[in-house]
Amino acid sequence: MSLFTRYGDNEVVSNESVGEKTVDPIRQLYIACESISMEAAEMGSIAGWFARMGSNISMAVQRGFELMTTYNWAPLTTLYPSQMGTVMRSLDYMKIESKPVSQPRGFSGNLHDYVMGMAPRIQLACAIKANVIDPAIQRLGHYVTNPTERGDRRDFPGGAADAGQLSKLLADEAKYFKGGSDATATFGQLFSNNTEFTKAEFQMVEYGKLLAQTPPSAVKGSVEQLTTVAQGLFKSLSSERDPASKQLIQTIGAELMTVAKWVEWYSVQITHLTETNAVFAQLERELR
Repeated sequence: MSLFTRYGDNEVVSNESVGEKTVDPIRQLYIACESISMEAAEMGSIAGWFARMGSNISMAVQRGFELMTTYNWAPLTTLYPSQMGTVMRSLDYMKIESKPVSQPRGFSGNLHDYVMGMAPRIQLACAIKANVIDPAIQRLGHYVTNPTERGDRRDFPGGAADAGQLSKLLADEAKYFKGGSDATATFGQLFSNNTEFTKAEFQMVEYGKLLAQTPPSAVKGSVEQLTTVAQGLFKSLSSERDPASKQLIQTIGAELMTVAKWVEWYSVQITHLTETNAVFAQLERELR
């Protein structure tokens, strides 16, 4: 059910110990979202269902989003592409083509092509707060502050989050990470010439500038706010005073599911960006 099974060095899988099995929080989050959407049509009393299940749903949402935003990323290391441009012009590609150098763990392919192709994914990742999370806060919050509208509405004013792009984003990233664990390759496997290295490093600097405008801490803060609003909505829905339509409940579950997929994708995408930036910093040392 989860989009990914790995966040850098942090495994995101079911944890098993002797006599005990614990399902990972991200899977529990998705199960909770599906329960809201799939069981809505069968709910005899929506308020009664949320009175019984609301606390479990709230906890699953909180723990799942907490794990997705438990970042272990150090600040991006400063890169020096202008200096390295001078270094690379002094090196004979034929002499360094077979030199073993660092690469992102599990990477396979041309690193220049990967870095240059990251642009649309990094742009979307850096816009996730404004385009996905904050609008979801407003959508859910609307029915916290306007409970009398819950019975008549079947959807959110202004539409809902869309996960349609995720399949392509996942495919574009996954083709460079095919499950291996190698952290080294030859320089020639990663770059077809010295200029490719310099261009890719300049591009990495631009990604760092973009990320600094909406840092992961800001995304984490918005996710925490979304969790709080969702929990408030679940609690409010347990009251018979302003019952919601079943169609709206399905929409709420689908919205949380979509946001969760985006946030999980963001975590993996920025992990890869951070790892790649660290590799370029290491390559600077290896090539000087």
